[in-house]
This record gives sequence, structure tokens and C-alpha cells, in this order.
Amino acid sequence: MKTIAIVDADSCIYQAAWQQNSIESALENYKHLISKNWIDPCWADENIVYCGNTNRDNFRYKLCPDYKSNRKSLPHDARLFKPLMEKIAEVELAIPAVGMEADDLVRIKAEELRSVEDVVTTIVHIDKDLDCIAGMHYNPRHKDFYSVDEDQADFHYWSQILKGDPTDNLPGLPRVGEKTAKKMLNGVPMDRRKSKVYAAYRAKYGRSEWEKKLLETANGIHILRHEEDFFEIGSVR
Repeated sequence: MKTIAIVDADSCIYQAAWQQNSIESALENYKHLISKNWIDPCWADENIVYCGNTNRDNFRYKLCPDYKSNRKSLPHDARLFKPLMEKIAEVELAIPAVGMEADDLVRIKAEELRSVEDVVTTIVHIDKDLDCIAGMHYNPRHKDFYSVDEDQADFHYWSQILKGDPTDNLPGLPRVGEKTAKKMLNGVPMDRRKSKVYAAYRAKYGRSEWEKKLLETANGIHILRHEEDFFEIGSVR
């Protein structure tokens, strides 16, 4: 049996850059943190590390014009975050995302390896969005291993689309937060959740607007399983 850790390193890069005075010191800090806190605890046979990019060539900006438009400039203490990410990609300490985000690369690789015999993966991240991936996860911040089954992953995915993500300026349904979204989906079978979410959007926005409003959130929430796996009305997740 081969074990592979699939790492979303963006948060580690941000932490490594914090209050550093040079790219050199930030890079050394990253090497230490990614190894000690993110990779070593998994005891994996192989580690695949992904990071984002500093350009706006992410497909979500085209599909969701307001995506992350509420983000403020980086604080002064994190001023080396983007230069450090570029350096890490340059020296091949992580594979940079092109046209998408590190989240997408992580899920694409996880789905690819799911069908490989005698391979077990662990998704290493601190981003709740990646809980839409069934399998073993490791959260370096909490030093916590946990498992997500297919039903839990599906429930998380549709609840995210109901409530949106204010951090990324994805609206979701008005006045629907995490508790309300979970309440709306509790007891709904896995194969009925999509219909339940669509019906909620139709009830709120009417026939003329519900698809547009749904896509404003879903295109940002949806994490790719393969390169052409964009969210479409009527598609399965």
C-alpha cells in the first residue's frame, strides 16, 4: 500500500511570509513549516504540494465578476506572501495552479488517485472548502486527522452553495448561514440535495432570476474534479 499526501500549501506560505524581512528568510521558514507541520505528521510515502499563483488567471474571475472583490490589500506583515509564492514555484517546492486555484489541483489529483489500486491519500489543508472531497484529511493548524465520507462531502458541498462564502464575496441565499443551511438539508437524501438547493433558489428569486443567482455562488464554490468540470445547471457535482 502506498500513501500519498496531497497538500494545499497556500496557508503555509502565508504563515511563512509573516513578519519576514527577506525572501531568503521567508523561504527557509516555509521549508521548515511545510516539512515539520504539514508533511511529516502524515508519514506519507510521497508528497504532492500545490500552491496558487499571483495572477488573476483563475477561471472564477470570469464566471463570477465579484469574486473576492471584497478582499483588502495584504497587511504589511504579509507583504512577502506573493513574492514568496512565486519563489516557491520557481524553485519547484510546490506546483503552481494555472487558470485555477490550488484547491482545484488538490481535488483533481485526489480524484485521479481514487481509482489507483493500493494507493491511499491524505488531503493536507486548513481550508474547509476542501471538505467536499471524500477521504482522509489532515488539518495542520489543529493537528487533527479526520475522515470525510461521500455523504458528508456531498452535504458540505450543497450547504456551501446554500450559504455562500462571504470571505470570497459569494452571496448564497440571503440570511442563510451555516446553521440554516444544515437545517435545510438535514434528512434530505444524497440524491435529492441538488433539487432541494435548486428549489430554494427558485423560491427566493423566481423563475427569471434563480439560475443567475445560483451561478453567482456555485461557480465560485465548485472545486474542479477535472479540468473541464465547471458547474452547470442540471449537472451533477
